Amino acid sequence: MGGRAPTPGYVVMLRPDFPSGMAQGTPREGSIQVHLPRDVPLERVHQTPVLARILAHEYLHTWGRERGEDLRSSEAPEAGGEMRWFGEGFIHYLSHLVLLRSGELDLPGFLAALGRELAAVKQNPWYGRSSLTEASERFFEDGDARALSYGGGMLVAFLCDLELRSRGQGPLERFLDGVPPGKPLTRQAQWLEVWARKTGSPEPVATWLRARAPLPFEEALTRAGGTLMEKERRGHDARREYVIQAAEQSLLGELMR
Repeated sequence: MGGRAPTPGYVVMLRPDFPSGMAQGTPREGSIQVHLPRDVPLERVHQTPVLARILAHEYLHTWGRERGEDLRSSEAPEAGGEMRWFGEGFIHYLSHLVLLRSGELDLPGFLAALGRELAAVKQNPWYGRSSLTEASERFFEDGDARALSYGGGMLVAFLCDLELRSRGQGPLERFLDGVPPGKPLTRQAQWLEVWARKTGSPEPVATWLRARAPLPFEEALTRAGGTLMEKERRGHDARREYVIQAAEQSLLGELMR
């Protein structure tokens, strides 16, 4: 994806220093720190999907960087804030693809993760009233904007993957090989130029990123051979949940390959 990993090997440090139910990773050149809940014994961490998901996510953050390039861990605003939907959301999607391809997740498990993100995005107060670009620009200032950058970016990555595959232009990873390696893109226009060179037009991605409207997730899912069902909510405050189903012979099933 966009070049190469900056080092041939990594040191992984497991740090049980987070509250219950929380986990996070920090990438460095040649190492990854994983902050885990204090109440989960380290010898049992590998039995949960959390560790594999975080490692995949943080490892992909280092991919395509030039050797010696600083990997930011600061939460200070930075140039390219409008690209957080890509820097976090696409990585979020690709990390789940890594788990799917490696066998850590099966197709139903992958689609379940996608359904959870869809539910979270639909319940996000920014969704439908602000664009994904606008949410990305407020990444460090607003928790809901940050959440939408991750979840909305993951959904856009999924839509891009389906769009490319439906055109016969291969998977998303092949497209990302055309994104210049080294320093991450800091302007959305640059990214859309790469997409236009591949497909002939910046659309429909430009609209997905800039419009203050819901993403065409359900329509794309149906065209790809999937079905979306909302689980019955029990109780007044029950959160929305979705179930996504698809056969391995469908376009969605091709995500496994």
